[in-house]
Amino acid sequence: TTCSWDVSGTQSVPTGMYASNLQLTKATMNWVAVANGHHYDIRFREQGSSTWTIALNNISGLSIQQNQLTPATTYEWEVRSACSAGNSSVSAWSSTQTLTTLTPCSIVSNLTTTAVGLTDATLTWDAAGGAWGYVVRYKPSTAPNSAWVSDTTNTNSYIFSGLTAGTSYKWKVLTMCDSTGINNSPGYTSPVQFTTLSCNNFSLTTTQNNVVCNGGGDGSIDLSVNGSGSYSYSWSNGATTEDLSSLSAGVYNVTVTDNNWGCTSSASVTISESS
Repeated sequence: TTCSWDVSGTQSVPTGMYASNLQLTKATMNWVAVANGHHYDIRFREQGSSTWTIALNNISGLSIQQNQLTPATTYEWEVRSACSAGNSSVSAWSSTQTLTTLTPCSIVSNLTTTAVGLTDATLTWDAAGGAWGYVVRYKPSTAPNSAWVSDTTNTNSYIFSGLTAGTSYKWKVLTMCDSTGINNSPGYTSPVQFTTLSCNNFSLTTTQNNVVCNGGGDGSIDLSVNGSGSYSYSWSNGATTEDLSSLSAGVYNVTVTDNNWGCTSSASVTISESS
């Protein structure tokens, strides 16, 4: 292999260095090719350190990504070229370059669950300065981590719907500084737990009076709701009262609804008549 030498008689030092794809914990370092270069080495350290802590050797391309960096931190890096395998013929290190990883959005605080109903709840948290939006994750408390469901919102509140009554849920929030999510907050908040409401348990009992004479209309149904609350009634004959009277023989179905929570219970009564 014929190496490239400059007028001073040393191996050519790479030029045109720049950093790209800067993110919270990673960055890409780039440089311009040296004629007949075999490979490149990079050394890397946090700015202010006296020791090069990372060595990236035998790089065949003209860029490399460094991962597992610290957010909002400035690093120094240098590159050198080699004209053959090994380090027997290498250039001096390039001029020192710097790069700074992105600063994450702050993690939100004061997560609060309000307006908890049977199947819904409202979530709020303190807005983070400069936030583009937020990722909200939730799942039933006893479900595995694979059950987390995520959604994105541009406000510091979110309404859950379609939940299961009487069920415990966990939720948490991740801050997004921009729509790409490149400089999100370092992680999700600690989970917050809440339990959806359960219907007030109630049951139905009925007492009936059958029609005395064939073809008559003196039957009746006395319906009792065993529970506390306010209820509405829907009978199959169109009546909306709790009890029915002046009934002819037949089957009467009723659905009772808890006016507070929307829970329902049903019963069926058959009024007979003398033959």
